[in-house]
Amino acid sequence: MVITRLPTAATKNENHVPVLTSTNLSTANRVIVYIGESCQDLGIFAYRLIGSGTISSGSALDFVHHVKATSRDNAAVVVANPGQLIWHRRGKQAMTQHTWHAIPRETAVSQPMRVDVVRNRVPNNQGIQQHIACVFEEVVDQMTHKDAKIDIIGMGDGALEVVEYLQQDWGKWGGRVDAIAVGASHIWQTDIRDERFGKFWGRRGRAYLISSEDIDTPLTGREGFLCNCYSSGEPSHMELILTSAYKSMLDYFKVVAENPDYEALPQNSSSEQGIEEKDANGGTGEKGW
Repeated sequence: MVITRLPTAATKNENHVPVLTSTNLSTANRVIVYIGESCQDLGIFAYRLIGSGTISSGSALDFVHHVKATSRDNAAVVVANPGQLIWHRRGKQAMTQHTWHAIPRETAVSQPMRVDVVRNRVPNNQGIQQHIACVFEEVVDQMTHKDAKIDIIGMGDGALEVVEYLQQDWGKWGGRVDAIAVGASHIWQTDIRDERFGKFWGRRGRAYLISSEDIDTPLTGREGFLCNCYSSGEPSHMELILTSAYKSMLDYFKVVAENPDYEALPQNSSSEQGIEEKDANGGTGEKGW
């Protein structure tokens, strides 16, 4: 993985937001785009797991290594950075709101530094929605092969914002996006406004929720989320959903990739064990095959 600056025309000393991209991005047949929460640093999934476990397990390292080790179709990864959208001029780096508030102040009771809407912001990345648009338009659209398929993982508010972006331009992205998996979904039926995207979301969208049930156990929620819902295997913390469920998400992407006519059948609860999903030949198979 390498750091790519956004906007792509920015130099290292100019206002920019860093994202992570695979070195094989231009030749990959499949691109997995990860959009995390707006409170996290670049490539960090969960600091609590880094503290109690390892840097690799709590960051994108294990995730990317797993993609590379199991990919059959030259997959690449793009890790967006919706958290570090404030530019620190003195340090010449992007940072999160939390880090900005941690910058030393004149006294213990001094107010945090003011965020200047021009000097401390990055062109085309002023907010999370603008950042996601920039990732898709300057990285995914310009740096990947035009025939490469796209799988998307969204977490928390990142999931909601990427769905909002896709709906605005589904005519462009509908032919390339293969599947979407979200964690701790903030996406409700009222957020799905584009009919074409809504049909895709119902057939190829998945939500992984906080649950003490075994991972991949079907859960209720389709009526509210308009897609099938599954247990992430994480009972307490939203930021640990991805570290618990990313292997399941990637397995799901494989199933969709290998079956062009894949369509998930509606399911609503853990009582529906052995949920069936249509395969490319119109038949059915067990979830996770």
